Amino acid sequence: MDFVIFGGSVVTMSERGIIRDGAVVVEGDTIIDVGRSDEIRRKYPRYEKIDAGGKVIMPGLINAHQHAAMSLLRGYADDYPLKEWLEEWVWPLERHMTGYDIYVGALLTAVESVIGGTTTINTMYHYMEDHNEAMAIAEVGLRGVVGHVCFSWRKEQDIKALEDSARRWHRGADGRIRVSVDPHAPYTVDPEYMRELRAVTRELNEKYASAEAPVIWHIHLAETSDEAQKIRESFGI
Repeated sequence: MDFVIFGGSVVTMSERGIIRDGAVVVEGDTIIDVGRSDEIRRKYPRYEKIDAGGKVIMPGLINAHQHAAMSLLRGYADDYPLKEWLEEWVWPLERHMTGYDIYVGALLTAVESVIGGTTTINTMYHYMEDHNEAMAIAEVGLRGVVGHVCFSWRKEQDIKALEDSARRWHRGADGRIRVSVDPHAPYTVDPEYMRELRAVTRELNEKYASAEAPVIWHIHLAETSDEAQKIRESFGI
């Protein structure tokens, strides 16, 4: 599909700055030209036209940290301190969530992302084989980095999920989906397991990735003022 989006203020993110009454030309999945509306419309007369008058035309936003499926938990016990919120409210509820629940929650987030102008999300959650966040992101048409969250108390389950997600989804959906390895946090993943996950990441990169599309890490860090003390107490470091 080839089309011209015209009439809006184009934010070029380059030395050209903002082009008032600008236009963007798209061929297939590639932007091939940017300029003033009158010039672009003369240059591409047969392309489908989309009128963006009074609007901003800009690159898609990127959400660098998200738990897409947790749209289903929006507002749930969110006035508690982090430790209590996780241990007494969120984790007990998540034990009852199915893969389909995760898929539906991620689907809602993906649709809301598109509506808000976000085209890429980096999400950390529980990966399941039957339904998962990657399926939802691919279905809606977003780009995404999809990670399985890892904890010290379920190493065998984590390793299996990481292998399956990388095999099935890394560089999937025409290259729009990538996979990450996601230790939950320094207070829930002990130092030994952190080292194991680094080794797993190297193995997954060797098997499924490339220099242009590596399997990366995604981790919570310094979420609360007492985190350093919790890590010292838990692991003696």
